[in-house]
Amino acid sequence: SSGINAEYGLVNMVGLPFSATEEDVKQFFNPIRMSQIEFLKNNRGLPRGIAVVGFYSEEDRSNAMLRDKNTIGTRYVNLHVRNEPRDYDFDFAKGTGGRSSHGEKRESFGRSRDVTYRDARSRY
Repeated sequence: SSGINAEYGLVNMVGLPFSATEEDVKQFFNPIRMSQIEFLKNNRGLPRGIAVVGFYSEEDRSNAMLRDKNTIGTRYVNLHVRNEPRDYDFDFAKGTGGRSSHGEKRESFGRSRDVTYRDARSRY
């Protein structure tokens, strides 16, 4: 997947039904063409309900973002622009769209969410 300009190409789709296929994603964005579709999986190889999709231009991506909260099946799909190049370490459990603030804030957050948060973190 080198050769696509990650700077303007990528969008996260969050909240996909686990049964979603590439065809579903194409329909979701139709007629906008995509340069890549990648379904993220957890460490057991099961779908996480998240896909990273790439577009060929800033304009295509802007148009794609207008589909935010549209549905696939019965699920509302949230779209998030990804500005950082492909690093999948981001922690959706925090809901910060991947821009986690490191340091003390993160720790207090960890304690307030307690067990579920720590579990989610150790799974990646």
